[in-house]
Amino acid sequence: MEKTKFGVSVGLLSALCYFTGYFSFTSCVILFAVILACSESVAAKKNASQALVLSVLFSLIATVLGWLSGTYLDMISTLSGWFMDWFSWYNAYDILSKLDIMGFLNSIWGLLELVLMIIFVIKSFKGKNIKIPVVTKLVNKHFDEAEAEEV
Repeated sequence: MEKTKFGVSVGLLSALCYFTGYFSFTSCVILFAVILACSESVAAKKNASQALVLSVLFSLIATVLGWLSGTYLDMISTLSGWFMDWFSWYNAYDILSKLDIMGFLNSIWGLLELVLMIIFVIKSFKGKNIKIPVVTKLVNKHFDEAEAEEV
């Protein structure tokens, strides 16, 4: 397996980039910079780029789902406050808050994100190129432009 200038396996650095991308942007960006600086392997650079883009994409989707869930619960709280004057025996918030579909989708998304990141960590640790439909196309487009400018 190919090694970096520091003697660390390229697959290990790529796997660490996916792993840390699940938990924090800062560590993923640092590992991305290390891979760009210390590796001549284009595959490792592409994997690190994909890990960074994927972690940003996953976080944005989780943020939107969380925001929608919070907005739904705020709306229900406000509406149940208005209706409490008319129906003091009926608490709409208790019932409708249990129907928080966005919160449920956010939980499912978190589980899906964890499973996908584990799969990507294992594949990149083995040194395989990971193909994620939209992300790979975006990363390849930018790498191909950079390679064309160098020639």
